[in-house]
Amino acid sequence: MTILESSNEQRGLGADIGCTPLSKSAGSQRQCVRVALNAITSTYGARVYLWELASALAITDGVELLLLVGHEDVNDIPTLLISRVRKVPISSRRSYLQTFGQDRIREVLDRERIDVYHIPNTMPIFRRTIPTVVTVHDMVELRVRKYGVLRTAYRYFVNFVAVHIADHVLTVSENSKRDIMHLLCIPESRVTVVYNGVGEEFRPLNRKDCKDYLASKYSITGEFLLAPGGLSRNKNISRLLAAMRLLKERGRLESLVLLGDRQNHEFNYIAGDLQQAQLEGTVVLPGFVPREDLPAFYNAASVVVYPTLYEGFGFPVLEAMACGTPVVTSNVSSLPEISGDAAMLVNPRNPEDIANVVQKLLVDERLCADLVSRGLLHARQFTWERAARETLEVFRKVRSRKK
Repeated sequence: MTILESSNEQRGLGADIGCTPLSKSAGSQRQCVRVALNAITSTYGARVYLWELASALAITDGVELLLLVGHEDVNDIPTLLISRVRKVPISSRRSYLQTFGQDRIREVLDRERIDVYHIPNTMPIFRRTIPTVVTVHDMVELRVRKYGVLRTAYRYFVNFVAVHIADHVLTVSENSKRDIMHLLCIPESRVTVVYNGVGEEFRPLNRKDCKDYLASKYSITGEFLLAPGGLSRNKNISRLLAAMRLLKERGRLESLVLLGDRQNHEFNYIAGDLQQAQLEGTVVLPGFVPREDLPAFYNAASVVVYPTLYEGFGFPVLEAMACGTPVVTSNVSSLPEISGDAAMLVNPRNPEDIANVVQKLLVDERLCADLVSRGLLHARQFTWERAARETLEVFRKVRSRKK
């Protein structure tokens, strides 16, 4: 048993709404839009976007949603969406395999009489026969050196071609929009920002129950700082470890819980940093944590520390706020935009700055309470219902332009 009910099961109790009849006065631009959403390949944060947005669109008036999935079994499809699945004979294991399956995708789109084709995470597209919208979450591959030259060049090429072939581009922050316009050379009129939402499972819970749950399942005890979001190179783990060492030298006893899959090849890049930091007994690596356990981690943490070098959106910032936990995050990329006035901002390249702000929060109860209050209010502005409505408006405009 987890400490929370699965949010997917909660959504599955709803009826399959689809499209409702619209009055003639609504006008042709308000008619139902039949949308196919490419769910063939998606990982990590992009998968959260995929399922959350799809679940919200599925219960939004004026849209009829279908999901394209690969021929392998997909086990984590929300209950509400299962009846909308259409299998395409393409492997879902690697996104580049879709390059060779364009004709098969188009066959499904034609057969299902789709009005708008939405690609929620940049995939190879080289031709289109119907109005197409692509979501580009960020330009992290070009802003932070994450991959080798060949993979970086491939990702740039795929993004560049996709945004120039698609009829419109969605992105998740004004910061990402600026990067997309500048790096991919497209005009502002072709890019729309629709902010992500925060899952309903992220909410304040009984802190003692959460700490007991983590002690039982993960053997995590005592007070700790939480670093969510994974272990990839843009997460700035090396400087966070340096900040933790400073805090330890100042007598702080809190441990640091680093969330992320240790089987991922990117863990190799921080293994040496962990050894050099000399933080034995201070850093906890629970490995991959299922999404349903994340609210327990957020609620049990003293502070969430997220000094990432670049994010297109930064889900952990708002998830922590929605759980009532104070947040320290970076003053770069989209983080000031997404966190508003409800987080403490630091220079992510300065471990001393990170350590000083974290220490201030740990000793200043009034400041902590103020951040928690502001964070709870701020996070409520980000809902998937709103994201679905704004995305639908983009679909309508794209379809009407094509007509």
